[in-house]
Amino acid sequence: MAQPTTSASSPARPTLQVLYPDPKSPAARDAEIDIVAIHGLGSNADWAWVWKDESRHVRWLQDDDMLPSVVPNARILLYSYDSRWHHTAPHNRLETCGEDLVTKLHDFRSDALNRPILFVAHSLGGLVVLFGLVYAHGNGIYRYLPRRTAGFIALGTPFNGTNIQLFANITTRFLAPFGSNNEIIRDLKPDNTYLRDKVQRFGELKDELRLSVWCFFERNDSDYWKKLGLFSLTRARVVEEKSAHVLGWDRTGLDTDHFGLNKFSGPNDPSFVAVSGKIRDMCRKWQSTSTQQNTKKSDPKTLVALHTLLHFMWIDFRRQKIELASSPKTCAWILDTDTYKDWVSSTGAHSHHGFFWIKGKPGSGKSVLVKFLFNESAHNMPDTTKFSFFFNARGEELERTTLGLYRALLWGIIDEFKDLIQVLDGVNLELVQRNGWEEQHVKNLLRQAIENLGNRPIICFSSRPYPNIHIGKGLSLDLNAQGEHRADIEHYVRSRLDRRVESTEQEQYIIQIQDDIIEKSNGIFLHAGLVTNMVERAFDYGKALPRQVKELIDGLPTGLSALYRDMLTRNLDYREQEYVEETRLCLLWVLLAKYRLKEHQLYYGIQFGLHDYDILSDNESGVSSKMMHLYILNSSKGLVERVGRDSEDSRTQFIHESVRDFLLSEDGYKTLWSSLSGSLRGRGHDLLKEICLKRVRIAVDQSALERKKLWNSFFLYAVECVLWHANEAESYAIHQQRFLSEFPVEHWIRVGVHIEWGYDSFLHGEGIPTHKLLYMLVIQGLLDLVRIHPDRLRHMELTIGDYGSPLLVALDLGEREVARYLGLQVFVEQNLSSLFNEEDYEFFEEGECFGRKLGIHRFSTGEGLLVNLASFDCVSAVKVMHFQGKEPHQRGPWEGLLSTASTRRSWRVFKWLLSWENNDSIALGDVLSRPLRALCMDYVSAVPLEILQLYLTRLERCPGYIDERDPVGRTPFSYAAERGNDQFLKALLPTGFVDVDSKCNDGRSPLSYAVEQQNFSTIDWLLSLRTVGHNIIDLDSRDKFGRTPLRWAVEKCSLEIVQRLVSTDKVDTGLEADDGLTPLAAAERGARGWPRYKAIEAYLRRKEKTIHRTHESVDSIL
Repeated sequence: MAQPTTSASSPARPTLQVLYPDPKSPAARDAEIDIVAIHGLGSNADWAWVWKDESRHVRWLQDDDMLPSVVPNARILLYSYDSRWHHTAPHNRLETCGEDLVTKLHDFRSDALNRPILFVAHSLGGLVVLFGLVYAHGNGIYRYLPRRTAGFIALGTPFNGTNIQLFANITTRFLAPFGSNNEIIRDLKPDNTYLRDKVQRFGELKDELRLSVWCFFERNDSDYWKKLGLFSLTRARVVEEKSAHVLGWDRTGLDTDHFGLNKFSGPNDPSFVAVSGKIRDMCRKWQSTSTQQNTKKSDPKTLVALHTLLHFMWIDFRRQKIELASSPKTCAWILDTDTYKDWVSSTGAHSHHGFFWIKGKPGSGKSVLVKFLFNESAHNMPDTTKFSFFFNARGEELERTTLGLYRALLWGIIDEFKDLIQVLDGVNLELVQRNGWEEQHVKNLLRQAIENLGNRPIICFSSRPYPNIHIGKGLSLDLNAQGEHRADIEHYVRSRLDRRVESTEQEQYIIQIQDDIIEKSNGIFLHAGLVTNMVERAFDYGKALPRQVKELIDGLPTGLSALYRDMLTRNLDYREQEYVEETRLCLLWVLLAKYRLKEHQLYYGIQFGLHDYDILSDNESGVSSKMMHLYILNSSKGLVERVGRDSEDSRTQFIHESVRDFLLSEDGYKTLWSSLSGSLRGRGHDLLKEICLKRVRIAVDQSALERKKLWNSFFLYAVECVLWHANEAESYAIHQQRFLSEFPVEHWIRVGVHIEWGYDSFLHGEGIPTHKLLYMLVIQGLLDLVRIHPDRLRHMELTIGDYGSPLLVALDLGEREVARYLGLQVFVEQNLSSLFNEEDYEFFEEGECFGRKLGIHRFSTGEGLLVNLASFDCVSAVKVMHFQGKEPHQRGPWEGLLSTASTRRSWRVFKWLLSWENNDSIALGDVLSRPLRALCMDYVSAVPLEILQLYLTRLERCPGYIDERDPVGRTPFSYAAERGNDQFLKALLPTGFVDVDSKCNDGRSPLSYAVEQQNFSTIDWLLSLRTVGHNIIDLDSRDKFGRTPLRWAVEKCSLEIVQRLVSTDKVDTGLEADDGLTPLAAAERGARGWPRYKAIEAYLRRKEKTIHRTHESVDSIL
């Protein structure tokens, strides 16, 4: 409810008006946040926020010494809507008022949609905000708005309705002849179900987005009827406390009635101080949160670099490679289906949410159809921006994973909409460059980018029908049930073979061939394509007599798997039987290689598997690229193809992912390896490992001139992947113990120099070869080989140069599984499981101290093993070292172990050390109170309160250290005040050993540091103490330069802190510092170069006059 005595704002006034600063000033353009004020029921926007008496008007939203002085970097807007109900009232509902608020804000802020917004709403205006944010959250265009909401101040908002609603309903009937209307207040009845549901939905949104909401309620009764101009019937609170907030939401009571909640008499009005303080805190919290997410705002070059890093080499290759049929009729049928028409039509979006699923058998032509739709969208949806990603199961990792999908779509969206590059703001460029993109992170960024696009996207995707994909709402089309799809295959086959007709007599014969191919295909496009290729090859080789072609087609099976089997075994003459091993090796390399091989890598991979002769350089045999291509085509029986933009970048892969599926099935691999027992993967990786090892063994050191040749050669692959294939074989139970014991480590390291792998610094250092091998297994994350390495059980004793133990290397590189094995499982194998608890196991699942995750190098080579393990918070290994006799307070070159744990935020190790009984040396950490100071010096969000409380409990045995000074004279309490860590301050105070007004060597108190850092809540708390025991907080304490806390507040240009300090009446505003300036003089000097000082100058000058008049009054009385 609100002041009803004046009419609502005139329709002629603007809906949104900038009150502060001048709308045309640079300050308005560069504002950091928008504050929007929304009035209540029946109120006039021009007067709803104005306090007035006979002599003056106070406009707290725009007067320089009011809200603008509290949040000087804000743009303050006034929102006006027609909320009349008692006369000439429009037909308005709360829901439409909320929607209007969102749309008007969106249009008005079109050039600053990313700027955060804070709502200040009185009475019914709070419900307008609530309804609006719920509406925005469910609408794609405005979905960004709740996410950019920094806070919501609700002044007497009836979240659960109001008892006045009953009387208001009666009044509308009484005033009906004057045009009253109760639609806007209909839902304000207490416990109204519709209103309760909306509030509940907003509460869920608040929790999901962690919106800051603060509710203010009236403590005094209101004479509502007098406001209506009627005789006074009764006095009551318009909105009761239980309705003015929702259980669990923050609230504050103000000593005023309902109509005074939004009007304040001046800067010292207690209600203004309370409300403006929360507005300020919300603005600071938003800024602080944004700062934590992005400590340093990314510059344009960084954003461009991040955008570039989203791109990858084969990002669009699959789509480009898909060939559309030459016949214009192929695929066109889908444009006439009701399913497609419903998908592209906006009218049916509510039922299918824009999802269109095309499903079909492997090889049925799904990708061709989707590419056709993508190309046709330029004509059918000209005003729509298109993005695509085509999975390639035969491609590199990013081509076949969801990470590649997210990166491709995000890159494309930003490339098209340049302004959306801001979604990358705050991403750590160095971290991405070092460790690459993390899938969930890119997914979140993509979601943010799509939400900022506005309109809901429509999505077309295709897949096999099994396994089934459940979509709550969407459209689907099964190619197998579409007669037109069979017609596509017919168009394709006839267009390919019609050109073979050379005479009228031959025409009927060709038609019969085409009919047979179509019938055999059984709706699978790929099958028709492969058989058509065979028939065309028969024509090319002069073997296309009717009888020969008929025998060829009749002999082919139906279905892709059967066709592949036939292709691999058909017409084996003596020469092909002799070279059947070529086919096996060719298919194995394409099936199991770590990454797609280049054509010459595949060629020499086959050759090294077939022959024992030495090939010193892969490119010295004079084999041309064309010869290699024909060789691979023949060896693979046409199942392997070359893909790529040019010969240098080309790779080899299967012609379709169904070839891989076939070969991995028992029916498939038995076609070529009929006597194979066990897993094809295991045996295959073991064979490829031996081929790689052969290449490594026969390699000799080659000159630098030959390195360019080696870079793209099979030699590179062999050196890189020999251990990887061994690890894969071990994972399939093909034992590799003998391989590890005989592996030529030193030779492998020597030849590996040519690929510049970056590990030369320690591999060429001193050390036992088997130890070096264990390190390389850890570095490459080869867990299965680490499990069987002979030195694994004593890995804590090993070290090579400055690299520490293998466990430290695993932690440093982020090899989580290997670290888990070395840091936990190895000790369990040594019967030490009794040392561990559930937290030790959780560390390797959730621990945040892995170097790769944090993006920092946490491994210090100059420290001892114990200190380094503590740095990583690897408490399991620390426990083992203690069990083996290492003292837990062993010193590193700089600090004790407990200090290490506190400064590195290794809380598991910290708590374990404190759990020890009767060991004060641990609590003191060798440097007395250093751990306590380290905790208090850390940032607020970095140290859990329970850690400090645990440490203080331990220090109860020696409480003198709680307030011990460091070399510069500062105490832990002083550091906590500087950091604004109020929780720590409140935990330290009850110990009774804290001097809240201690002075450091520079003469500065905790209050002085808090003022310098503008920690408002800390300042308020310190001022509330005034006296604690025998400690008196001196508000005028001077540092060595004569500066008081008030002088610091002036230098920091913080009017709100100046007001806080002066309002205590314990501050001498006339004290001069060593430079001869009082706080007022310092403000005057600052105002000459910076206008923001003018408000401080004006405030201090008013205070000085007040004090002067008071002194005169006292003198006259005396």
